[in-house]
Amino acid sequence: MLDRGRGALVLVSSLSGLLPVAPRAATYAATKAFLASLGRSLHVEVAGTGVQVMVLCPGFTRTGFQEASDWDQRRVPTLLWTSTPQVVDRALRDLERGRVVSIPGLPNRVLATAARVMPAGLTRAVTGRVMRRYA
Repeated sequence: MLDRGRGALVLVSSLSGLLPVAPRAATYAATKAFLASLGRSLHVEVAGTGVQVMVLCPGFTRTGFQEASDWDQRRVPTLLWTSTPQVVDRALRDLERGRVVSIPGLPNRVLATAARVMPAGLTRAVTGRVMRRYA
């Protein structure tokens, strides 16, 4: 892509990769946090080359993941779910706009923003409580 001077790379992270804690999902969240950091760094590294790098951070998305992991989807309020087409549509729009991070779903964007601006201790407490309830 660099040789051609064009292209796009979308790294699929997760909303949990942007949050400070993820009880019962520590390895998953840490891996997704790595992807988010990698994508942000690559975005800066390739700036001006014609290659785009974006990090996609969906929250709860209805896929086969939950069934494969024997996870009860009913524990999560309907408001927090996005569909696969919603995630893809938002990702493509954000890629076209040159965004570094794409977060599909208004509740997910609010949660990510809150996690960035709240004091770290409060964010850990709230995130920990929510994850224990829904994970």
